[in-house]
Amino acid sequence: MNKILAAAFCLAFSLSIPISVDAGGAPPALASADWSVKGAHNLASKPPSLDAVQDFYDRAFGIDEPYVKVCEFGFGDLRNSGNLSLIVSINPEGRQWPECNELYIFDRTPTGFELYQTDSAIGLDLANSVIDINHDGRHELVLWGDPATFATGYYNSRRTNELTCDAEWPLIFAWTGNGYSEVSDQYKDYYREYLKSLDAQLAAYSQESGPAAPQTADAAPAVDRVLTGRPAIAFENGPRVKGPAAESGVVLSGPAPAPEAAPTPDWQARRQAELDYPCKRIEAAKAEAFLGINSASTMSAAIRDSESKDPNKRILAVAIFSFFGSQEAKEDLKKLSNDADPRVARIAKAAASMGENPPQSYRTIIPGEASFRW
Repeated sequence: MNKILAAAFCLAFSLSIPISVDAGGAPPALASADWSVKGAHNLASKPPSLDAVQDFYDRAFGIDEPYVKVCEFGFGDLRNSGNLSLIVSINPEGRQWPECNELYIFDRTPTGFELYQTDSAIGLDLANSVIDINHDGRHELVLWGDPATFATGYYNSRRTNELTCDAEWPLIFAWTGNGYSEVSDQYKDYYREYLKSLDAQLAAYSQESGPAAPQTADAAPAVDRVLTGRPAIAFENGPRVKGPAAESGVVLSGPAPAPEAAPTPDWQARRQAELDYPCKRIEAAKAEAFLGINSASTMSAAIRDSESKDPNKRILAVAIFSFFGSQEAKEDLKKLSNDADPRVARIAKAAASMGENPPQSYRTIIPGEASFRW
């Protein structure tokens, strides 16, 4: 009898103890945090851990077995509402290579969270992606696209058909009340600074390697900046915008930066200059066309490349001609469409029919879908 009474007492006592709810049904700590810009624990200046953001991401999408890796993240007042947004880049589906080429925006609103995602544009260096460009208290989001997808190998890891470098083009997005729109045309001063930086880099390449030449057909593949996790910085020789980077309100989280590398031997610097040079010329030509600059030197160099025996130089000329709408550029592009090298001809035909570049897919941020089951 005593044993029966003891068992009954234990059962009653156990039922009186609160039962912990499965973590999957409770909000993750980050979702319950104060996302306001003026919060006592500001998420931008005092960011959570990468694990906390990973947990937030997984449970926002209802993922029980995490297979998507959050690469880096940042917070910024993208809607200029007083509430922060979370921007994350991810490596989808646990791919073997760290292809952090998908980007999501979680906007904190008075009624919960809203999700947006890029169609093709990617985030490079999220610490500098949310910027108050005009210093007017409003923040913009700078993402990146390929300005010559037909000519560069950004998404071609085998590098068999295109130039072995990654051309990059900044795209500026802003909240417009009911979504995010590309507003690059409103920030020409930003692109003038960008062009100055590119011109400085091209001049430095020429000083390092003599007359920097586009790569030859048997050039070794360049190190892919996305695959190595080393994002390209557009303004390496100058500021991205006027004023300190701290004004962006974004904090990069992830592995600590590696110690400063030892000086690169001269031959390696020359080799890297040769690999990077074509895409820097593409980026500079794109910036000139965007700003309405008719550069005689740019066109003269492209014409010389179009007449070169090196097919890769002719591909470089294709990319540059594609940015300019002059009759001369159109005729040169048409001529290259009939090039004896089928690779050059194919790329020239693709460029001629490309239209706006980067294409519209890079210029679009679309609403996303998440379960937010917490």
